[in-house]
Amino acid sequence: SADANERLVAMLDLRREPLDEAREQLAAMLESRDFVSWFNAAVTLSHYADLSGLVSSHISRLGAPGTDLAREIAVLGALRHPRAVAPLVEHLSHPSAHLRALTAWSLGFIASPRSLPALHTAMHDASPEVRAEAALALGRIGSDGRPMPGDSAEAKRRSLLGESILGALSDLTGDPSPTVTRALDEARELVLF
Repeated sequence: SADANERLVAMLDLRREPLDEAREQLAAMLESRDFVSWFNAAVTLSHYADLSGLVSSHISRLGAPGTDLAREIAVLGALRHPRAVAPLVEHLSHPSAHLRALTAWSLGFIASPRSLPALHTAMHDASPEVRAEAALALGRIGSDGRPMPGDSAEAKRRSLLGESILGALSDLTGDPSPTVTRALDEARELVLF
């Protein structure tokens, strides 16, 4: 809503309000029903140094009865705190494909290398939605834009990561046509340098 976004913009002008007060107001906005408001608040909060109490609070909600699990998974992803990785990884095995895909998205948003093994496993999920989000998450974690020498361990890791992503995209398309094959080959060259 426009009013909520105006409040968010006003809070970001930290010259007008003490930092702690702005942080408390942003944390309160996480309870808003308006997706744009709470998502923007979570992303803004992710830039604060000490979020451990807030992150712990949202982690504890993951198992609480009556919790909107999708919302909590998304909030933890938007907060981008590494402490959320382990509890989120557990939700990659949730019975709901939608929640598994949202979890993969959240892990990609956090972009912690600690989530790589779980995301590699999610690349073999029965759901195409989960495989797609896992591929995107792996791409986000593996693409920080730094040039690497070809013989480094990091280059080898990225090469495997790129092949894994492209393999999943190829499986998702299921289209062996020359156009799709050529597009995948071009993408492979970009990803693998």
